[in-house]
Amino acid sequence: SRNNWKYGQILTTLKEKIMTKFREELQQAKSKQPPNPENEYIRKFETAMNYLPETMRKVLENELTYCKSDIAQCAADLEHKFKASFERGDVKKMKELLEKYQCDESMHTFFTKGVELAFKQAQELISKINHNIEHKKIQEALTDFKKLCEYKVELENVVTDIARPYSETRCRIITFFEDLH
Repeated sequence: SRNNWKYGQILTTLKEKIMTKFREELQQAKSKQPPNPENEYIRKFETAMNYLPETMRKVLENELTYCKSDIAQCAADLEHKFKASFERGDVKKMKELLEKYQCDESMHTFFTKGVELAFKQAQELISKINHNIEHKKIQEALTDFKKLCEYKVELENVVTDIARPYSETRCRIITFFEDLH
């Protein structure tokens, strides 16, 4: 009976340590960037969980479900924040996000997507400028060009492809005004 008591204590301690280790894996999974409910920590967790006793596995399956849900929510929040920053057209915020993602290897896909979005927005501005020049809407063209200048100044170090179309548009505006004289 003393041996049974000692054995019970050791078993309880061992179970606690195993559960702690599994929960640490879940925390690692949550902190992984970008958030992905199928990351390597989750895969390791699911594989190792198969070797646990039924009672421990049931508890951890619940925790895994909540963890995956939390990670999926984080991924959705990150995607929303990312899209919202670009949809608002706040160039300083875009620059801040792009520089942050550029420095973080794990966020490289967001960086690439952000560069593409910023460049696309600059191209759309250039199309509007060209359209407004063709239709002699000078005020609108200059307003859009001012925004394009903001893109160039703020983003030229991260969206390197922006320099050439900016220069071409600038030359087109200068030529337009020279032709007026």
